[in-house]
Amino acid sequence: MESPLLTVPPAEVGLLLQRRSHPRLVGAALIGLAGRGLLRVECTSPNRFQVEPSWHLEVADDHGGDGPTLRSHEERLLEAVRRLVSRRTGTRREVRDLDDVDELRGSSGAAHVERALRRDAAERGWLSAPPRRGPTASARALRPLALETRERLLAGGAPWTSPLLALATALDALPPEDAGASRSGTPAADEDGPAWFVPGRRPQDRGWPGALQLARAVAAPGASGGLDWGSAPELVGQLLDLWR
Repeated sequence: MESPLLTVPPAEVGLLLQRRSHPRLVGAALIGLAGRGLLRVECTSPNRFQVEPSWHLEVADDHGGDGPTLRSHEERLLEAVRRLVSRRTGTRREVRDLDDVDELRGSSGAAHVERALRRDAAERGWLSAPPRRGPTASARALRPLALETRERLLAGGAPWTSPLLALATALDALPPEDAGASRSGTPAADEDGPAWFVPGRRPQDRGWPGALQLARAVAAPGASGGLDWGSAPELVGQLLDLWR
């Protein structure tokens, strides 16, 4: 699927349809960074004490100094993941049911990412300056394109790729769980799943079905133990922007 919005970081695209903070925007940024080779995600299949898989994040630092240019919210997200990983020491690394996605969502790093995302959107000309932080005329003009892209993603028909998965996460266009990984019968571009995804043991925790499980987990408004950023008043974000 071709869309001019694929050239924009997915979390910023999500702000065209949702002005307020939401976990799916940070989740879309996470998947977008993974698709660019900057993050790896490991799926740990549930054990007898778990219902859902857990997720382990690692920053891929082997790209050297020639890595891609990052937006402010993307840099903040990588910093948050690095801090999360650095806290794992000794036996803590052996605890397999720890979920980095839940820990990230409940951390102050996620709030920093959200605020940096709003600043990036304002720099792009899509949000006005605080205290209003409302959509600009440019953003309103692009909203129909974002809605059209969302409808095309929901309709399927194109193979899954990492950029499309990140965009579908940002635009709330992920298929339902019973739809599987295929899109209208079209196989994924890589049947083994994205290169950044380390699969779990179960069939549903491998390949694109596993990557879709991750996308649903990072987009969920109320994951276990996490904070529902979508329920926080927008005024809080505006006040923080003013304080900065």
